[in-house]
This record gives sequence, structure tokens and C-alpha cells, in this order.
Amino acid sequence: MAIRGIAAAQSALMAQSKRLHASAHNTANLQTEGYKSLTVSVQEAGSPGSGVETTVERTDTPGPALLDDGGTIIGEGSNVDLVDEAVTRITAKRAYEANLKSLAAQSETTNLLFEIAD
Repeated sequence: MAIRGIAAAQSALMAQSKRLHASAHNTANLQTEGYKSLTVSVQEAGSPGSGVETTVERTDTPGPALLDDGGTIIGEGSNVDLVDEAVTRITAKRAYEANLKSLAAQSETTNLLFEIAD
């Protein structure tokens, strides 16, 4: 059972890593004309205790209109919302830290079991 818990924590770490990477990519493209932000969805994997799976998708919402000096639309700005990206980074970082602690606790428990078996 401990091995299953370790695998679940590892998959959660990878999921939060993907969320952080996508958020960094979005933030880097904040000023890129026409850029569509990435969203990472995290859902439970098929079988119980097997962790989580992620899906990365582009968000299709339009960005703000880019205007020339005369007020004519010349393009579309990025649809990245910097506040949303900050919240995503904070929550992903905290979830990553929680899963690291879970992984450390499970590893410690497994080590104790091996010591008892000796």
C-alpha cells in the first residue's frame, strides 16, 4: 500500500510541475500578440490509488484588441491574465510542497518497515 501512495504522490508532483511550467510559459508570453494561454487540468487517474493525470489545453478566449493610433483594430493581444497566473503559481507551489511532505512521510514509513523486518 505504501508503494501505491508513493506512486500517487509522484504523479501529483509531476502534475503540479506541469501547472508551474504552463504558468511560467503563459507569463513569458504575456505581451505576445495573439498568444493563447495554456491551462492544465488535473483529474484522478483511472484506478484508485494510482494518482492523477493531466491534460494541457489552449484557452480559446480572445485577448484584447490591439489598436493603432487612429483606433483601428490591428490585431489581438495575449489572453493571459497575470492575476490568474499568480494564483495558479501559488496554489501549484503549495500543492507541490504538500505532496513532497507526503512522499517524505511515506518513504520514512517504508524505511521503518524495512528496519523492523531486519
